[in-house]
Amino acid sequence: MVEEGEWHRQTREKIMTFLQSKNLKFLHDHGEGGRPLRLFKTDDSGKVHLSDADILVFGDDVTIVHIVEVMGGNTTPKSMVGIAGATALCNAFVDSDGNRHSLRKPMLWIVLDSKKVRDKGPRKHDRMESILRELQRFDKPLVRLDNLAGVRICYDDTFEREYSAF
Repeated sequence: MVEEGEWHRQTREKIMTFLQSKNLKFLHDHGEGGRPLRLFKTDDSGKVHLSDADILVFGDDVTIVHIVEVMGGNTTPKSMVGIAGATALCNAFVDSDGNRHSLRKPMLWIVLDSKKVRDKGPRKHDRMESILRELQRFDKPLVRLDNLAGVRICYDDTFEREYSAF
């Protein structure tokens, strides 16, 4: 497993503290013994690992309603589109006990490092906002996101406000 950076750890912990304050059930990738939260595409022929998540938020004991991916400030448009596309293909999470949890149109949250994006100037911020608009278009989407309720790109200092407003 790749070692977690300080900003990533602090942001993940801040999000988890917020989710706990809302009494939401969730798993995180440094729980379950540090095991990655692997997302799968399952069908009659088996399962294929397509993506990972940092935090999975449950709506009930078996259904995941939000997926949080903490990506940082060096994120490229290509990596955001890749995460959204791969996650949109997934329909299940299998926990360490082998229990299958359904992904029923979860919202994907991509969290970026606001300081790094701002330090790179308005051009980086504008690119991120452009990707967000394209990912949320329903008439001609950049990536087919049929299995997701949507994609929200936000920053570490706006996640709580945006999640609460959702």
